[in-house]
Amino acid sequence: MATEPPSNQEPGAPANSAETLWAMLDALRRKLDDNATVGRKTQQAMVQLADSLANQVASNRKRTRWLNLNSFVAYLIFTLTIGAGFLLLYRVRTAGLVAERITAQHERDAAVARAVSAESQLQERRTADNAVWDIYALLTTGKRRAGLSALAAMPATKLSKTERAVFAELEQRTRAELVDDEYRAGLSAFRNGKFADVVTNLSAALVIENKGQRAAAMRYYLGVAQLKLNQPEAAVAALEQALAGDVELEDARYFYAAALDAQGQAGRARTEYDRFATKHPQSPWTMQASRRSAILARGPAVVAPTPNVPAAAPAPAAGSGVPMRAPAPAPARPSPAPAAPLTPAP
Repeated sequence: MATEPPSNQEPGAPANSAETLWAMLDALRRKLDDNATVGRKTQQAMVQLADSLANQVASNRKRTRWLNLNSFVAYLIFTLTIGAGFLLLYRVRTAGLVAERITAQHERDAAVARAVSAESQLQERRTADNAVWDIYALLTTGKRRAGLSALAAMPATKLSKTERAVFAELEQRTRAELVDDEYRAGLSAFRNGKFADVVTNLSAALVIENKGQRAAAMRYYLGVAQLKLNQPEAAVAALEQALAGDVELEDARYFYAAALDAQGQAGRARTEYDRFATKHPQSPWTMQASRRSAILARGPAVVAPTPNVPAAAPAPAAGSGVPMRAPAPAPARPSPAPAAPLTPAP
């Protein structure tokens, strides 16, 4: 639709001026329309750009959140892994330390026990040393019986090997000395007619030494003393043991027969009288033995008189044994008992 030219155009103005103006306006309008179109397109592009930026921002935010989540999960996993590793290391190390502590405690307890045991052993050793010294003092200062009793009561486990060897030798020597002393005292008492002392001394000696020929000789003197003390039962037992020990005193069987006779065993007494007379026809006691055997054979038993006892020989030296043979005494008389002594040779 054509635009009418303005009505206020001055008359007489050239017609091309209006047309030029209208052309300029039309061109301006077209530029404005083009600018508007460009503006709209620009606006649409800006909107699209804004949408793209918004989408990009949203995508970046989502990616960032995902990355943050992944980072957190990775950090959490890393932390848990490190924590588990440290926990495992801690437990292993703790278990090792606990085991070492338990081992150290056991070693400490064992060391304490060893120390207590060592202290106890040391105290026992000191006590044993004092006891051993006391026993040694008793044995070497004349108190031999007390020393032997204390030594017998001392457990062998409390003595060292050296102490056992020393005390074994000392005990043997002390016992021999005690037997020698008691034997000498018994023979001295026998020689002096103190028969009760003979029984005491020789019984004590036989407690220490009860085997061998010297013990048989001591039982011989003991039996004769007991016969003199009117103890025929004990005399029979002592003289039996003397004969069993092969005592080589020829009148031992005669006194054994006399003890049986005093005890009232006529049959056995007669047998021993005859045995003695047969074996020792030259003995001064043979006539008395034969006479007594004949009396016992004739009739009821008559109480036999207590025979005179022989004088004892001097005591032998320590460890020298016993008197082996007896010298012939004076011949026996037909009296109730011969008075001649029988003195064994040392």
